[in-house]
Amino acid sequence: MYTLENYQWGLVAYYIGALLIMVPVWRVTRVLPWFPVRWFFRVVFVAALLTPMIVYRDMDFLAPAWGVAVFEMIYPQTGEGWQRGVWPMVVVGCLLYALVLAIWLVIRRRRNKSVSTEDGSKERLSKKGFSRKEPTLSEIMSEQGDVKQAGSDL
Repeated sequence: MYTLENYQWGLVAYYIGALLIMVPVWRVTRVLPWFPVRWFFRVVFVAALLTPMIVYRDMDFLAPAWGVAVFEMIYPQTGEGWQRGVWPMVVVGCLLYALVLAIWLVIRRRRNKSVSTEDGSKERLSKKGFSRKEPTLSEIMSEQGDVKQAGSDL
């Protein structure tokens, strides 16, 4: 039988291993387009690995929820079966994803604030804080006219 110290060291080793596995997952999901899609996969992975739950009702020990779900599917101890481990992962995943999206929306609004220019119009700032004025159609046409006139002078 495991002692409390053995259990605690096993839990520490599991969470360190889970954190080490998350590094390559973060790198792989970097190529996914659009922030909400990228973070959906990251949150699903984090919720699946790191959600703890009590193994049995009469014990105080925790285990990963995915492990409880697998063991309940193979050897059911309660009438709930594999759902006993899946529902905590779903709840943690939904709450974590809602938190990530809320933080993203706040940061996104702050980044996209507009500033007023010298002529009184408003322009949006780019990500690095530099404003850029797009040329209008009349400016483009006048530049093309200047180029045609310069070409005819040759």
